[in-house]
Amino acid sequence: MSFTDLGGSAGFDDTALIKISQVYPNLIHLNISNNGDLNNHSITKIPKKYNKLQFLDISYGGNITSKSPCEIAHSCNKLKHLEIGGYQNRVTDSIVHIIAEFHPTLQSLDISDCNRLTNTAIYTIIGLCPNLRSLKLKHCDGISDTAIRKITQYHYLETSRTTVVEEIALSCHKLKHLDLYEVVHISNSSISKITKICPSIVYLDLGHAEFISDAILKAVAEHLNALEYFGLKNCRRISQKIIDTLFPDLEIGGYYSLPLGR
Repeated sequence: MSFTDLGGSAGFDDTALIKISQVYPNLIHLNISNNGDLNNHSITKIPKKYNKLQFLDISYGGNITSKSPCEIAHSCNKLKHLEIGGYQNRVTDSIVHIIAEFHPTLQSLDISDCNRLTNTAIYTIIGLCPNLRSLKLKHCDGISDTAIRKITQYHYLETSRTTVVEEIALSCHKLKHLDLYEVVHISNSSISKITKICPSIVYLDLGHAEFISDAILKAVAEHLNALEYFGLKNCRRISQKIIDTLFPDLEIGGYYSLPLGR
């Protein structure tokens, strides 16, 4: 067996995880998310037991400290997909740096609901993980669109200053899944750049973005031809009328929370 999905399994604890590792050492996919009975004792054994692991989801778990993701980062050499969302103040910028440094070939990373993360974590990810295709930042309210930094490595930029959201687009042009739900300060300008530089995006969530307006919809419609889901919950400056005109067949998250428009 190479694939195990035990997310949210009732009664699943450290003992069960250790037993599975003894029976199935060749796992490449392991989902043990939403299991509140797990702690560092078993999670830190994962790298030693599963040396072929490529996908790991330990998000929204139990009594897990920063020790677990650090141990995983240091030892799971083949990891390409990592989900560690839901640990609030236990996942920090320094932990993200360790993950990105040891896994530059990461293709997806979920750090949702990690409220101690700042723009520094994003700079690290985009600088070290150029193959990233999915980045989930839901409820990461410490990440700002207004954070400015000089970008000298991109000679095609019109300016040497850009925002952190724009940097994601410039460095991770292979992105297909971008979750910015409740990253409230993102702007039309940043999303416009993302649509032009990351045309392969199929999932984009801008829920609760306070400054996104109808003006951005044309760019999305023009450049994101593969888009399958567009999250706009409580984006009060976007109207249902414009959505109906530009995206008659697209799945719109939070559609009925939008104003009707004129």
